[in-house]
Amino acid sequence: MTERDPDAADGGAGGALPTNAQVRVPVGLRQKIESRLGETEFDSVDEYAAFVLTAVLREIDERDDGDPRDGDAPADVGDDSVDGEAVQDRLESLGYL
Repeated sequence: MTERDPDAADGGAGGALPTNAQVRVPVGLRQKIESRLGETEFDSVDEYAAFVLTAVLREIDERDDGDPRDGDAPADVGDDSVDGEAVQDRLESLGYL
């Protein structure tokens, strides 16, 4: 698998150690992630979950940054600014979903 430090932040410089917090997920979700680990580059459920959460939040931020509407307004169903299906297909092909 990888030689990455599972506690490492997004490759940030400066030598400061990141602090970690616990997030509770249903047992079934944890088991599903565990069953997929062998098909991915991740060594732990924590590493996998951190990657997926970061990717989702980045996608939301990119969508919001490019959207001139008020943040409370619902997004258009046909909005082409972020191709969610392509992102999901890519994550599935990499074994993340």
